[in-house]
Amino acid sequence: MVLLSEMVRKLADEAVIKSYDPYVAIAAVHDWTTRVTEQITLTKESLVYVKFTGYAETGAGGNVRVLCNGSPVLATGDMNDKVGFTRDIILLLPSGTHTFEFQTSQYRCDTGFALRSLRIQLIHIALLGFADKARDSTSTTATASAGTTTTVINKTIAIPSGRKTCIGSIKSYTAFIYVYMHGEDNRVSVVKNPGEANDSGLLNWRIQVNGMDMSWKDRRNDYNASYSTMNPSYAEGAYGFLATTIPAGGTMNIKINVYNGLASSQSVFASLYVVLCPWFLADTDYEPVNLSFPQGSTLYVVMEPLTSNPTKTLKLGKTRFVSFGSATDYYSTVSGTDIVSWSYTFESVEVSACLLLFAGFGGCISIIAVDVR
Repeated sequence: MVLLSEMVRKLADEAVIKSYDPYVAIAAVHDWTTRVTEQITLTKESLVYVKFTGYAETGAGGNVRVLCNGSPVLATGDMNDKVGFTRDIILLLPSGTHTFEFQTSQYRCDTGFALRSLRIQLIHIALLGFADKARDSTSTTATASAGTTTTVINKTIAIPSGRKTCIGSIKSYTAFIYVYMHGEDNRVSVVKNPGEANDSGLLNWRIQVNGMDMSWKDRRNDYNASYSTMNPSYAEGAYGFLATTIPAGGTMNIKINVYNGLASSQSVFASLYVVLCPWFLADTDYEPVNLSFPQGSTLYVVMEPLTSNPTKTLKLGKTRFVSFGSATDYYSTVSGTDIVSWSYTFESVEVSACLLLFAGFGGCISIIAVDVR
């Protein structure tokens, strides 16, 4: 017997560059202002993880965002009265020096409160390593005519072909899609899911993947009806995130559309960042690899936390045409938090007849191996 193994999570590449509280607390109305600048220098193309926390004290209202090399990629969206958000993004950046700017914009600073500041409470920048990664990005400014839908971004991304791993060829990639959206100097953006009506007097943002309207996994408007007249040109910037899977070797078209419900045309901006990796777990069951190795072999898989520590699941088999639940659909299953190890010997079950399905957003596949018989 021969053991073939791949550690697809490259632990040697992982390192924390910065992790601290920058002690940013601003108690004054202001437009976008850079509060912290961090530079990193990469010796090779690398996955970079950026996380930050924004928070608004009682009597404060505003937004916090991060720019990568001068372009906004992530925002908290509107925050008010003891509301805060932690945002994170995985970027695949080329070798060289890269600059991150952490900015605040505050439209509300009520009097009569001891604490009324807008804060940045955490900055965390780190490196991580994985095999089989890819990325694409774009940003665009457009004019959105009143009462119409405008496609601000129309991006077609080539998905890498399926490399042959030690257990079979890569079949699909997980795509993390990060979107930043705003009206220029106009805090009127709302982020919509399919089936939700457009709001008049606002910019209504939506996402399509391969022509299908998609629901965001996470989203946040910059518009807040209670404070819409307070310095409306400040703190613009809405947030949307989508995790989905896409077959290897094809293409993925992403459209960011905006319906302008205002009475006049608006200058709008959107940035799109996509990172692809088959080893990032998705929300729902997906098949990252086509199994291909000799009958009688033993397959091994290790799953781990990535950006969080969710319950991760693995299923071997396939949902039957009449399903009686997982106990009869799958020959083997495993689930759990922390590091989850699994193995299965293909004796009577045929290798080519089974699907190997994974789920557990926030986790990853770290090791694949097969003991070939």
